[in-house]
Amino acid sequence: MIGSAISAVKYTDGSHYAFTSDFAWPLHNLPVRPDVLVVDATYGNPANIRNYSPTDVVHRFLQVVQELHSAGSIVVTGYRGRLQYALQVMVDHFKGPYVVSRHVSDTLHEYMFHQGFHVDTHQLGTPDAKAVMNAGRFVALVETRDKTDLLSVQADNKIFLSAFMVPREDPVRVLSNGVTRVALTDHADFLGTIELVKAIEPARLIADGTRGGNAEALADYVEAELRIPSTSIAEPTSPAWGMH
Repeated sequence: MIGSAISAVKYTDGSHYAFTSDFAWPLHNLPVRPDVLVVDATYGNPANIRNYSPTDVVHRFLQVVQELHSAGSIVVTGYRGRLQYALQVMVDHFKGPYVVSRHVSDTLHEYMFHQGFHVDTHQLGTPDAKAVMNAGRFVALVETRDKTDLLSVQADNKIFLSAFMVPREDPVRVLSNGVTRVALTDHADFLGTIELVKAIEPARLIADGTRGGNAEALADYVEAELRIPSTSIAEPTSPAWGMH
């Protein structure tokens, strides 16, 4: 995930620790066999294993966009990184025009640079964006925290990107309020998290649930199935990673 990192630390006593922040899977150049791996447990619950692959989610997302775009304009909402990923997915299939909220615009150039694609966008609140929205159908991408921008968009259909509150059998859920939830995420799911642990092969694991998530369930699974001694930090103490 753009802007995330895995830190490897060696202490003067010779001990070796590795720490993950948010991550996608697969990854390369990983630390190998540290004494302790502290791993993000956002998707750490084996009970939430989805019966579809990330490729399936992308396919269904594009289907939903195509169906809704044929009926009118669309506003896609979600968190940072997820919306830039959605734009990368859409750009080869839909010409737009695309309008984006301030926080999407602030990081989009970095995402395009590192992911190797380009798309022209118009930032909400500018004359260009207003002209585009007045001219006809458009696709708007708005971060959930950009509430003023979200209120300014008059779109016929809404898509919310989240892997939570979506059935395990189908990555799409249509709600009664006209919102379609799609389980499109740039974060590794449970199986991706397990593959990361297998690739790093730590002597001990600490599942980090300080931002919420499923730390206890992940620690229990890793200890039982991978035979790696595991503990969890399950109490959220801060929204910032590592502040515990």
